[in-house]
Amino acid sequence: MAAAWLSSLSPISNHGISPHALPQKREGLQCYEVDGEAVLYDLAHHAVHYLNDSAYWIWKNCDGRITAGELMNKMSVAWIEQFAEAEPLTEAAGESMAGLPQSFFDDMRQTLQNLHDNGLIDCPVACRQEDRVGRSHDDV
Repeated sequence: MAAAWLSSLSPISNHGISPHALPQKREGLQCYEVDGEAVLYDLAHHAVHYLNDSAYWIWKNCDGRITAGELMNKMSVAWIEQFAEAEPLTEAAGESMAGLPQSFFDDMRQTLQNLHDNGLIDCPVACRQEDRVGRSHDDV
C-alpha cells in the first residue's frame, strides 16, 4: 500500500507532499502535550493549532532526516504494532493486517499536507538517496 502512495506523487507535484520530501518541524512553535495529543502555539503568527494523536505522532516524527515515504512506512509499522498490542492478532487476522487500507495512507498524506499548509512543518525535497550521505538505514 505504501508503494501505491509513493508512486502516486512525483517530486514536483501539485497533488500534495512529495514522498521524497524531508518533512521537518518548523522552529518557533511551543508544544504542549495533553493525553497523547498536542496544542501548538505559533509565536510568530499568534496562532494555536490542535493536533489529535495521529497528527501529533506525525508532527513529532518530522525530524528532517527521513522522507515522507519513510515516515509513511514508520507510521504503518507503529500502527500495526499498536493494534496488535490492543487486540492480539490471530493468524487469520494477521494475514488481513498485511495491508492497511488505502484510506490510512490517504489520511496520512492529507495530514502531512495540512501540517505544511498551516506552517507547522517545512518540506524540502531530498534529491537522491546518495545525497543523504552519512545516514544509515538504522538511523531511520
